[in-house]
Amino acid sequence: SAVSIKPEGEFYTDNETIAEVIGMSEDELSDYIEENNIIYIGVNKDNSKQIRVTSHQTDFSNNIININGLSDDKINALLPDIIGIESARGDIINIDGQKFIKTELRSNDSGGDYLLTEFITIADRKVFVLSFYTNADQDTEYIEKTFESYSSPYFVKEKNNENNTLLYIIVAAVVVFVAASVLLVIT
Repeated sequence: SAVSIKPEGEFYTDNETIAEVIGMSEDELSDYIEENNIIYIGVNKDNSKQIRVTSHQTDFSNNIININGLSDDKINALLPDIIGIESARGDIINIDGQKFIKTELRSNDSGGDYLLTEFITIADRKVFVLSFYTNADQDTEYIEKTFESYSSPYFVKEKNNENNTLLYIIVAAVVVFVAASVLLVIT
């Protein structure tokens, strides 16, 4: 799958239960998922929290390929293009080497008063948007924890330190070996 994510807390991720919780038929939900390019959806039991990942290609994302190719200044300048809202603001965060733009909006619509938190990135020529819809009266702690589990084979992943340590040990061993060989040759 294009992304992998482990929600923090109890979330339903099967269409049958999701359709029931949000009051749609399964067919309506399938159509909604397809129309909105949703590649992951999870809801909690009273629908006060929803997690969605959408993925779509735009001319812009097709040209950028991966957001990591842009400097932070350039990302800030292009925020409205990336987010699709003219006065958009966001924070750039870097997780294991992949850059994300984090935005937070408060919205009041037919669904009530809720907070929309999004993590937007561009990878594999596509815009990936991880969205958290949280009722205003709910805690938002689950967001960071869920985001930490978010990964994709298309995201840049810097090697963690364990691999670097091993590399240093190997390099050190080679240096010692070469030094020892040089000494043998000299003597």
